[in-house]
Amino acid sequence: MGTESEDGFCKLYEHLISTKTGRKEKAKNEMIGKVCVHLDQVNFQLENREIGV
Repeated sequence: MGTESEDGFCKLYEHLISTKTGRKEKAKNEMIGKVCVHLDQVNFQLENREIGV
């Protein structure tokens, strides 16, 4: 960690576990599942070590 994106990642996580994604665990799990599907489609260019993810 310790990168510029760390704060944004932490806020994303806080948002995902808040009641904004749903009050019931099933609703939260469905939202987190949708986020994971979208993240899977992102090309993070992991082979390029010159940039931060």
